[in-house]
Amino acid sequence: MPLRNPRRSIPPTRLAQTPREPTYRTTARPAMTVSRTIRNQAQTMKGRITEELGRVTHNRRLQRRGTADRVSGSLKQAVEKAKGAFRRNGSGPR
Repeated sequence: MPLRNPRRSIPPTRLAQTPREPTYRTTARPAMTVSRTIRNQAQTMKGRITEELGRVTHNRRLQRRGTADRVSGSLKQAVEKAKGAFRRNGSGPR
């Protein structure tokens, strides 16, 4: 059985075409999406309110829960900022 020539199986009109160059995004994406930023800031604010409410009512459990929410929201925000700094869309270090 003879081997088929791969160029023969391609129509001649397709041979003349060059492969398309990949399109790259020309505009930089925002480092963080607005929804994530709002969500993280809301969690931080909720934590501050809960923590203060725990202080006022002398409820240590509520105070600890508020501290955990506040720190968690702040940490998530910091992670999002770090991810944005290292993205390869021109906004971060190379």
